[in-house]
Amino acid sequence: TGYGSYIAYTCTVKSQEGASIIVRKRYSDFIKLREQLIKAYPKFRKLIPSLPPKRVMGKFMPEFIEKRRKGLEYFLAYVLLHPILGPTAVVRRWFADNS
Repeated sequence: TGYGSYIAYTCTVKSQEGASIIVRKRYSDFIKLREQLIKAYPKFRKLIPSLPPKRVMGKFMPEFIEKRRKGLEYFLAYVLLHPILGPTAVVRRWFADNS
């Protein structure tokens, strides 16, 4: 893992009907999602959870990766389960863009 390496987090969402959506996202993708949600819904700025902190050194350490994964999982679960934010076009586009 040298210069330009990154961690991709696998996100799996299951619908009530049992269908699954699986995407792989980088930390920067979560940052963009949060920024887009705040821009589209500024009154929810304080309600949308913060993301785990960014880190330059030691970002490939298993303990750090797991702690960040849990923080991203909490963030995404909050957004998806929120009655207003969850079903928005911003969230749907984030899952649809799996590049």
